[in-house]
Amino acid sequence: LRNEAGRHRALIEGISNADIMLFVVDGDYRVRYMNAPMVAAFGNAVGKTCYRDVGGSDTPCSYCELSRVVEGHGLARYAPVLADGRRFDIVAQPYHPGPFEAGVF
Repeated sequence: LRNEAGRHRALIEGISNADIMLFVVDGDYRVRYMNAPMVAAFGNAVGKTCYRDVGGSDTPCSYCELSRVVEGHGLARYAPVLADGRRFDIVAQPYHPGPFEAGVF
């Protein structure tokens, strides 16, 4: 387990060092994890609702594919443009880190 955790940590650090934003959101739109580039871009929203605290909306973002991914339809790719003009390439995929947790990258 320790070796697996070390590999997981190294992967996350490599993604962060490449300045790639990463966050994990559960099926209730709750942010479970944000890496440093994501926090730098949006502020720390861990434990908060992604569409409210990351997307700035009272409802799920119109472009969001979270429900489709959570329902088991697999990987989703999309490239929204936010109200402030920033464009993001998003890849959403199921993530199951342990037997009692699930979310979407």
